[in-house]
Amino acid sequence: MNRLTIEIEDVKELFQSYMPFIKGGGLFVKSNQPFKIGDEVNLVVTLPDALEPEMFTSQIVWMNPQGAQNENPTGVGCSLNNHDNKMQLKIEKLLGPMLNSPEPTYTM
Repeated sequence: MNRLTIEIEDVKELFQSYMPFIKGGGLFVKSNQPFKIGDEVNLVVTLPDALEPEMFTSQIVWMNPQGAQNENPTGVGCSLNNHDNKMQLKIEKLLGPMLNSPEPTYTM
């Protein structure tokens, strides 16, 4: 199974990467690897100020292909819909009121 790694430096980057419109939440990962919607990956996530990364199985649910017409980076969106939604809860706690921001993200 392929592995994707995302190390998020700060809350602004977390906001740009987070996909709240995905059931259970999602994270956009910049990547040039060829994936298809539905592919399973091992996702390794390091949140801002985390001491260690967390790894879990995820599914590709979004794609920004190379050469897309918008200025969004090439990469894929991975679901966070794991058993207890622990990652989604951590992310939404870190983002707080930013969740409702109209600022653009990597996907929208």
